[in-house]
Amino acid sequence: MTGKDEVVKSRIIFHSDGGGQYYDKKFLELTRKYNFQNSMCEYAYENGKAERVNGVIKNNYLVFCSIETLDQLVKEVDRVVNLYNNEKPHKGLHYKTPSEFEKMCLYLQANDSELASVSIKAMKKQLQKIE
Repeated sequence: MTGKDEVVKSRIIFHSDGGGQYYDKKFLELTRKYNFQNSMCEYAYENGKAERVNGVIKNNYLVFCSIETLDQLVKEVDRVVNLYNNEKPHKGLHYKTPSEFEKMCLYLQANDSELASVSIKAMKKQLQKIE
């Protein structure tokens, strides 16, 4: 593992819709304690991507599970997020998983700045088509 990988893994981004509970002093202390970067929408229309991912997890995966306890829910969400990020290729990511796509972007950024800037622009253009 390189230093760059460690930085990426240590900075979890917690994105929310900016509801009041996410401004609570205890919540913010907790996210700071675990080195989370808080990200909140300024306008409702900015939250579409987060809501879409939550909807996919809930409606394409969890709806088919028989969940009766919090422990079961936590295990299923962990399993589903792993599937979504590491095993399910996404058409909008050129049939790569999100993890593969992220690794490719990080590799390009670290190893070939000219190629990376061209490739990242092309990737962003492609991602805009699915938004």
